[in-house]
Amino acid sequence: AQAQTAYDSIATAYGEARALAQQVAVVDRPIVLWNSFSTWTEGWLIPGAQTYVGALIQDAGGIIALGETAPEDSTLLSFEAVYADALEADLWVINEFGMLTLEDLLAQDARFADFVAVTNGAVWNDNLDVNANGGNNYYELGVTNPHLVLQDLVAMFHPQLLPNHEFRFYRQFEP
Repeated sequence: AQAQTAYDSIATAYGEARALAQQVAVVDRPIVLWNSFSTWTEGWLIPGAQTYVGALIQDAGGIIALGETAPEDSTLLSFEAVYADALEADLWVINEFGMLTLEDLLAQDARFADFVAVTNGAVWNDNLDVNANGGNNYYELGVTNPHLVLQDLVAMFHPQLLPNHEFRFYRQFEP
């Protein structure tokens, strides 16, 4: 009974945040670039529109950049492919461990400065709540509380919908 109550509470909060974001007209939804180029994989892992990340972005009133490339999976794209087709993305959520500043991001690759999200100060990372040992609460608490992640995304994509929102997981890089 306690588990059901907890689940129902989370599902209700998620549904409320989703309903709020769905009020935004499709033409007013931002294009969201997710992740960043990894030297480990020599590619940019783009989640498909039908993945859980794709669902979160859409539920938050966003459109995932290149999400149609492999709708049911995530796909590894070259830097050049992302540069050519997602350079104009409105927001960029990098999800990069140890990336604390815009300078850190640009040190990884100077071409990142060309992205519209960088020039508009719309780059975010999921490392707002990290402990001294590097444990990131996005991956600990966020997994079991998707409504909190969704609320952060709604506030990022449509600040006017949640003007007093206190972010739990994401922080914006200073331009």
